[in-house]
Amino acid sequence: MGRRHFSKTVSFPVNQVELKGDIVVPEGADLLVINILEEEHSRFADRLKKLSNALNGKKIATFFLYGLLTDKERQISINRLDEELLSDRLIAVTHWLKNHSLTKDMRFGYVGLSVYAERFFRASLKLKNQIESFVFIGEIPPLSVDFCEVPILNIIGALNVKGQESDQTTFKRIESPQKKISRIEGSPSHLEDPQKWNLVTKAATDWFSEPTARMSG
Repeated sequence: MGRRHFSKTVSFPVNQVELKGDIVVPEGADLLVINILEEEHSRFADRLKKLSNALNGKKIATFFLYGLLTDKERQISINRLDEELLSDRLIAVTHWLKNHSLTKDMRFGYVGLSVYAERFFRASLKLKNQIESFVFIGEIPPLSVDFCEVPILNIIGALNVKGQESDQTTFKRIESPQKKISRIEGSPSHLEDPQKWNLVTKAATDWFSEPTARMSG
């Protein structure tokens, strides 16, 4: 039995604070992708919302999360760099969705900019088999983890040679059941190029919608 299409902006309590996000559940969806966008990267909101819409078109539910911190918490710079706090928040958000009547029986995934990679890794390690896979976009920052139990896709511009070399080194160090680097041709920074962003959207959508077609990079 399929679910009816559901779309709503929701506010919900997490660890004594209130966060907000847009939840969209297409009919027949059995995978929910949490799409994270922090305030400091709000200029990319239109692109990441376009990605959510593309996933919805493939019958994949999405939760567009407007940051893991409240406005007041963001004013304290150390909070924005506290990966333990941010990963714990992501875990709490995931648990909230796991208990939501519309999404409790779904598989879960994460997508966002590569600067969020550390919290993706930390959350997936603690959540064990509750996360199906995740995708991060752009050059990977230094990480404190070297093990991951879920498949990983990193999307990066093919002209970002230095970033590719860094990401390949990082990927070699990370133990994962499946990992792939998807290169966007002709792009050093696909976040700034709307046409190249279409290729980013396709790579991420294909990853989540066709797991059997994934290939290790």
